[in-house]
Amino acid sequence: LGRYANFESEPVSLPILPSDEVIEGDTEPPKLVRKGYYTKPSISELKRMSPKQRQSITDFTVGLAEVGEVKFLGETNVNGIDLDSIIFFSDRSVEIYPDENNKPPIGQSLNKPSIITLYKCWPKDKETKLPKRDHETLKYFENTLRLRCQRFTGNCKFISYEPDSGTWVFQVDHFSEYEVDEREDNMKQKSAQSQRK
Repeated sequence: LGRYANFESEPVSLPILPSDEVIEGDTEPPKLVRKGYYTKPSISELKRMSPKQRQSITDFTVGLAEVGEVKFLGETNVNGIDLDSIIFFSDRSVEIYPDENNKPPIGQSLNKPSIITLYKCWPKDKETKLPKRDHETLKYFENTLRLRCQRFTGNCKFISYEPDSGTWVFQVDHFSEYEVDEREDNMKQKSAQSQRK
């Protein structure tokens, strides 16, 4: 009964594991139902894989459309992972494992080396909160992002900043919360102003 979506549709062939193949731990596909979020491979593709195949997904990626994405480097076991409770994107920000009590040890599950990409990372005007995209301001803002990487807990490597799209890319060894906040905006604005004097 559970092998087919309904009896009127074409039967869907499911992968069958060899009888001697033993899978430890949770064997269910990862969960992700929030609007706008996506994975690479997609959730539908992952559901068609066997639990054994899902134990070693190369460069597994989770993202939110037009906000950012995280690529988990190397092979990742995605069986049983509730992505809805682990990964949270917001404007110029991503947080992984917000509940420290549920964060796995460094190197396990999704708490591992990753490349983070955040879109539309432009400095905001202190009063209007609107993006400031002039060349001089963005030049100082990029330097601010480089310094920001150096201040993150753990090893963080600045990779690139594309000012036209506001795309900031950096690599981390493990996870905390990574964001651009108003302090960075203000630091940038003060620096730009001081250079004009």
